[in-house]
Amino acid sequence: GPFELWMFWNNPPQEAGLLGFGDSGVQENHTYTYYITASVGNAETPPSESVSLRPVFLPPIYLVNPPDGATISSPPTFSWNIAGNVNTPLVYTYLDVYDVTSNSYSWWYGAEGVITQVPYNYDGKASPLKKNHEYAWWVTLFGYDSSGKLVSISWSDEWHFSYQ
Repeated sequence: GPFELWMFWNNPPQEAGLLGFGDSGVQENHTYTYYITASVGNAETPPSESVSLRPVFLPPIYLVNPPDGATISSPPTFSWNIAGNVNTPLVYTYLDVYDVTSNSYSWWYGAEGVITQVPYNYDGKASPLKKNHEYAWWVTLFGYDSSGKLVSISWSDEWHFSYQ
């Protein structure tokens, strides 16, 4: 951990807006049971049927290169470590590179499976890195069950580098 569990109402009535629930105290290898009530003033409905679930966790991501706060002069090969096994049938790995100076994305790259490094502009779709600009980068894993439903997300810290 730390781990959080988030659930959202898929099709809320328009007047309800986005409704969801978060539980920041969840742990691996535990089952949790939840129910819903509604209240107005001092009145509360009886509890709904309970739902039990065992959250699916993806391992933490630790960034490696370029180091946080580094100044670089050539396009980097980004690298990171995945601290554990991925336990979902399908996973996608995404790298995001954001130009903080220009307030715009420079590049993002996604691949099916677990990857732990990728050279900048690997797919030829990145904007050129600009001298004297600050960039932020981070990595996210998205885990899906066998029916293709998103069941888990893990994301790294955000690191920065300057390009000279």
